[in-house]
Amino acid sequence: MTGDKTHVAEGGARIIAEGPGVARIHPFRAFPVGALPEPIGGFVVLSAQSLHCDTAFVALPLLASLASAIGNARRVEVKPDWHEPSVLWTALIGKSGTGKSPALQKATVFAHEQDRKAHAEAETRREQHEKEQQIYERDYSRWKGDRKNGDASPPKRPSHPPEARSVVNETTVEALAAISAESPRGLLLIRDELSGWFGSFGQYKSGGSQADEAQWLEMHGAGIVRVDRKGKGASVFVPRASVSITGGIQPAVLAKCLTPGRYASGLAARFLFAMPPDRPQLWSDVSVEQEVVDAVQDVFQQLYMLTGAADSTEDGLTPIDIPLSDDARTRFIAFHDARRLEQAELDDSLRAAWSKLIAVAPRIALLIRCVEDAVSPSRPLDHPIEDPTMAAAIEITEWFLYETRRIYAFLGEDEEQRRLRRLLEHTQVKGGSTSVRDAQRALRSVFATADDVRASFKQLAAMGLGDWVDHKSGPQGGRPSEQFMLCDRDRTDKTSSDGSSVTSVTTESGVEGTDDA
Repeated sequence: MTGDKTHVAEGGARIIAEGPGVARIHPFRAFPVGALPEPIGGFVVLSAQSLHCDTAFVALPLLASLASAIGNARRVEVKPDWHEPSVLWTALIGKSGTGKSPALQKATVFAHEQDRKAHAEAETRREQHEKEQQIYERDYSRWKGDRKNGDASPPKRPSHPPEARSVVNETTVEALAAISAESPRGLLLIRDELSGWFGSFGQYKSGGSQADEAQWLEMHGAGIVRVDRKGKGASVFVPRASVSITGGIQPAVLAKCLTPGRYASGLAARFLFAMPPDRPQLWSDVSVEQEVVDAVQDVFQQLYMLTGAADSTEDGLTPIDIPLSDDARTRFIAFHDARRLEQAELDDSLRAAWSKLIAVAPRIALLIRCVEDAVSPSRPLDHPIEDPTMAAAIEITEWFLYETRRIYAFLGEDEEQRRLRRLLEHTQVKGGSTSVRDAQRALRSVFATADDVRASFKQLAAMGLGDWVDHKSGPQGGRPSEQFMLCDRDRTDKTSSDGSSVTSVTTESGVEGTDDA
């Protein structure tokens, strides 16, 4: 293990810096649901239990949905010349059947409901516009045919009513620009399969992939987007194109989509990823109580009602800047400098990710602050973000830092590292301990023999990730089994990532005999 460098990041995540001879194996950590404000955290836990999926699969699309609901109404002022918008891009990584799609649907239902209301309002405006258009055409015809009108001005044509939307699934920049121009608050792009989004770059233009990518990078920062529509009239100009993204993608597809160019451009670095260990979606009797759903719906309703600064217009929303309190600023500076110093030990891809993830902390702090205000609307609009809010945001951001490192390691793993990771994840899903026999049965396409499993467990033990324990025979007798147990810090912090106890994960996981290698 020469070159193994270990430190504990803020939030408790143990990070192994890669060095010569170090196998890059990073145990999955449960998403820090406790850092989310209520009722958001409770909804995440209950939804994950109801779907029997990981909490991260609910939390990430819900964060993107909340960010889009705030949209251009608010920004966080880190310092006078550094502002971060309310924009988050999240991606759920998992194979088919791991619960990505149901979790995505449950977490984005509130944004869809807002979009449904907006569509109904737009239909009413369109009906009114049609009536006004008929009156205009009648009056124009009279004006044109009346030779006695003299210098009378013609009737004014009624303007076409814009349709402000909340949710889109269009992926071309030209389509997004046109919709964004009528939706100054911002948008949420939902794609059940994000591979379609990656594949849309330059779809309808020759050599336009890099140009599209540059426009998307602007949207992550709620920047200016201009699209020249050849043969279709004037260009589209959006002063603050704010588009949050959420969706799912399979691991092998993600590896193909994240080309070297997309690492180099910073596109990959802008995504917040989650890839919990695979486990089957078994039946759960848990349901999300209606009062919890209603409470979250109320939060979204309050967020969508946020207005911008006084100089906002119908065509553009000027965000109100929310500063940091002195204590929150001090905490963020400590986090900022610690992560910047870490970058010296990272490869280019992780360095780019660290740069973007540092800025995620104030974005999430803004989100938490707005949710807190939606629940208890008693503070002035420009009241600063306080230290506890920043602490919670940093805890969540630290989780993303660790998960990004883990996923980047996965994308670059060799066959030996893949075997070790699969064995580690199997043990985690089993509640933190398993036998050689059980692991060999469950992962039979990965390990041909029990000796292969035993050898890999020894490697995990040498990395300090777990150790052998005595597992005596049961009441019916029989041979004692060889049992491997993960270190406490590498189990799931005593609870599984769906909020259940370790025991329930062990007895309900049903991993034995499955094989999704």
